[in-house]
Amino acid sequence: MIALRSFPLDLNKKILFFNRIEPALLFTKRKNPKIAVIHNDIPAQILGGKGETLWRLFPGIYKSIERYIFGSLDHIYTVSESTLNFYIKNYHVPKKQNIILADMGGHRYL
Repeated sequence: MIALRSFPLDLNKKILFFNRIEPALLFTKRKNPKIAVIHNDIPAQILGGKGETLWRLFPGIYKSIERYIFGSLDHIYTVSESTLNFYIKNYHVPKKQNIILADMGGHRYL
């Protein structure tokens, strides 16, 4: 994230695509279209404390960051049905936003 702050970026007319949600913190106020892909099974790997990510040690902070960032995203893709169900249950998703389960069997939309 420091590298993103260190270099001036021309973001005019650009779509911002994030493979992790943390860098999106730097761009929440930008009006650019923003897309994030959630690659983890959030309930198991972060909230369940059994994953490899360090966020498993701070699940409450992760959820707060995620909730804050999600308000600025236009689309969220996940590859985990468990994560999709978690988001449906726990987050109010703005009307402009789609959460999409992308897997080999097709797509399921929220």
